[in-house]
Amino acid sequence: MKYDTLISAEDLAKNINNSDFLIIDCRFELADPSSGYNLYREGHIPGAYYADLNLDLSDKPNQQTGRHPLPNENLFINKLHAWGIKPSTQVIAYDGESGAMAAGRLWWLLRAYGHDNVAVLDGGISGWINDGYNLDIELPPPRIPSTTQFEFNSSWMVDTKSMEEIHDHDDWMIVDARTETRYYGREEIIDVSGGHIPGAINLPYSKCYTTNGYFLNKDDLKAYYESNELDKHSGKKVVVYCGSGVTSVVHVLGMMYCGFERPLLYPGSWSEWIKDQKHDIAVL
Repeated sequence: MKYDTLISAEDLAKNINNSDFLIIDCRFELADPSSGYNLYREGHIPGAYYADLNLDLSDKPNQQTGRHPLPNENLFINKLHAWGIKPSTQVIAYDGESGAMAAGRLWWLLRAYGHDNVAVLDGGISGWINDGYNLDIELPPPRIPSTTQFEFNSSWMVDTKSMEEIHDHDDWMIVDARTETRYYGREEIIDVSGGHIPGAINLPYSKCYTTNGYFLNKDDLKAYYESNELDKHSGKKVVVYCGSGVTSVVHVLGMMYCGFERPLLYPGSWSEWIKDQKHDIAVL
């Protein structure tokens, strides 16, 4: 069986010794970038390797980009080769409590680079522990490098130039995945300006989870999207964004998981949009 959205701890445990499975620990804290790797060294799912959001899954930001620009293509492909990813490899990415922040970024990147056999561990490492499975402190050995051909498919995203053209068009539905207070411009805790891209609706990504950090089941997740009229906009193209293009992947994953058409991601997101003072900002 292939997994391309979510996988349960139980199903991962059944395949923990499966040589076709590659497990990647993606834990990361914005306020303390080194903490994710430190946690990994203290204990990780057996056999897991580590991916750093800043170093492996993003390029260095500059004056024109958001806080987490997409990684350099050559460097990222080299990383995939070093991980030994072949067409048959089942990649499992996991995060902390909810499982889909940096793990979601890795999931999205692999899908965009043409590798469909990638899933996020539902509930993250907390779910793994809560289900009674053990952690390991041993570092796995290097994998046999692959020579798989990867090519980035830009149809998975829109850039800032495209957002300038589509954000006020009726053919598009723009979804802001941040908290309501950041969307409204009432409280901005990370970026220099609050508010949202004009025309965007607010669907906080956190509402895709249960209180204990698992994704809502398919019916409840679908109901969340339908209650915000996503189903009534079936003829529109959907674009999602957040602060830096990372947590908004929760919606890409969530919508695909419960059967909606794949939305596009705006990787630059709010932190890139506000770099250009000519861009309008909406507040409520």
